[in-house]
Amino acid sequence: VRAYRETRAQRAGRWIQQHRRTSQALATFLIVSLVAGVLVAASSYKNHLAARQSRFEAMQGKAREIEVQFASNFENLAKNARFMARVPPISGIILARAADADSKVEGEEIWRTRLEQIYDGLLRANNEYLAVAYVSLAEGTSTEIVRMERHTSDPTMIRRIPKARLAERKNDEFYTMIRGLNPGEVRLALSEPIAGQTSVRPRILAAVPVYDEATGTVFGLVQIETDAVAQSENILDRLIGGQLETYITSGRGQVWVTYRPGVGVQTEATTANAAAIVPATKEYFQAGNVEGSLVDSEEGVIAARIRLNRFDPTINVGVVLRLIE
Repeated sequence: VRAYRETRAQRAGRWIQQHRRTSQALATFLIVSLVAGVLVAASSYKNHLAARQSRFEAMQGKAREIEVQFASNFENLAKNARFMARVPPISGIILARAADADSKVEGEEIWRTRLEQIYDGLLRANNEYLAVAYVSLAEGTSTEIVRMERHTSDPTMIRRIPKARLAERKNDEFYTMIRGLNPGEVRLALSEPIAGQTSVRPRILAAVPVYDEATGTVFGLVQIETDAVAQSENILDRLIGGQLETYITSGRGQVWVTYRPGVGVQTEATTANAAAIVPATKEYFQAGNVEGSLVDSEEGVIAARIRLNRFDPTINVGVVLRLIE
């Protein structure tokens, strides 16, 4: 007689035959548990997706708020430029230059002093403003008449640029463009530091033409220069928080200011580009791409461009937000 050891499958089968009710109950329990586990996992995943979508939509709201704040700043800058081009010393200097030697019109130096006082008040009332200047324009040449600027090492100090140090420029493209504007029209531009100038911060410029009312021709312009980085810092300080990263950049993606949870708002001292930090924006910041926005819910990334000049899509400030998973 030979005896063979049963396999585990054979023993299990024999046990099931001998305990039919118990085995059926156990099978039912296992099936129910499996189905319940699948449902719980599906529900948990669905809840995760819903929560992520909610966070993404909240991030879209943050992006819109940042855009609105920048647009408001640009609008106020344009209004201030217009106002500074209409104060009495502006026309007073024009009249003084056109007056005869024996005229009783007040001299240019008197009007210059008055204009310097007005511009000093403008800079003290707006901490982000770096300089304001009144510039005369001739064919191919621009010459500063009055310039007040904030001291680079002590922002509380406003200084008057002496007459002997007022700048003269030749064939400035931005000034040439301003010369062709109608009265009251304002153009904004972005002045970025040359490669290697790490101590120079990008500036937003606003300029408006000044017309000689007697001749109807352009006499000059008024220009206000603002600190683009300081504006970005102030906006992020007011609006940003939560589990997301935020980058304010130039239109080409060069990072100016960042926000990271646990770190806060910081000025970017390097020449880092947003495309290197957030790969999903690589094509968005490629040269020649003028798309207004990028919304990538899969990567949890939003990017937008805020135009400074509606006539030129290449002059803008960039905003990038990324969810932290």
